[in-house]
Amino acid sequence: MSDAVTQKDIIRLEQQIVSLHEMICSLLSRNENDDVLTLSEAAAFLKVSKRTLQRYVAADPSLGFRPSGKAKGDLRFYKSRLLSIEPKKTRSRGRKPRRVSVI
Repeated sequence: MSDAVTQKDIIRLEQQIVSLHEMICSLLSRNENDDVLTLSEAAAFLKVSKRTLQRYVAADPSLGFRPSGKAKGDLRFYKSRLLSIEPKKTRSRGRKPRRVSVI
């Protein structure tokens, strides 16, 4: 009975090792091939202001990183991570047009 449990544990551990290996490989390949952009470069890339990009980071802190590791400092962004940002819908300003009903 204990042999069956041991075999299940071994299989589970092997699966975990494979998934960790895939995760490590994907992280290493992403860092090698991915461009790192400054705040100004990332804002120009997304065609938004620096302040808008800072608001995006405030909403999702995993979007950017600080190389110094400090709470305040220069922000850096991976270009591939910036591509995952979906632009927010802009608010319409002014009066809404009335609907005209045809009788």
